[in-house]
Amino acid sequence: MHFSEAILGNYMERGFTIFELVVVLGISAVMMTIGITNLRSLEDPLEVSVMEVQSFFKLTRARAISTTSAFTIVPVSRLRLETRVSETCGEADPDNDETLFLNLPDGTSLESTAWSVCYSSRGIADNNVMANIQDGRGNTKWVEVLLGGATDRSR
Repeated sequence: MHFSEAILGNYMERGFTIFELVVVLGISAVMMTIGITNLRSLEDPLEVSVMEVQSFFKLTRARAISTTSAFTIVPVSRLRLETRVSETCGEADPDNDETLFLNLPDGTSLESTAWSVCYSSRGIADNNVMANIQDGRGNTKWVEVLLGGATDRSR
């Protein structure tokens, strides 16, 4: 008789008890529920659009800091955001940045295009901007750029 057989005895032959199986199934059910509720927000085009716009603001700010240039976000339509590059905010004729733009997801649009925000080379926004985004059902959420450059969004 081997040492392991002496210690474990018949335990290896018994398998799992019903209690152990129920516990494992319960834990699995809780984890699946958490996963499904987290993925459900990805089905909402308005929520996806808000997250994408906020990420676009953050990416543009990071680009301004990393290149030591001023980047201005301009809504060119209710469905598209583009960036302009210049030495400083407020420069008369900034260059278009063809690589940095955002098309809003289908079913969502900006409520207004009468705003713009410029991030200086230090990542500081030149004004406080609230971009309101709406979906086809009339629901609205917002993304805000604060003066320091940080962003916030409705939840």
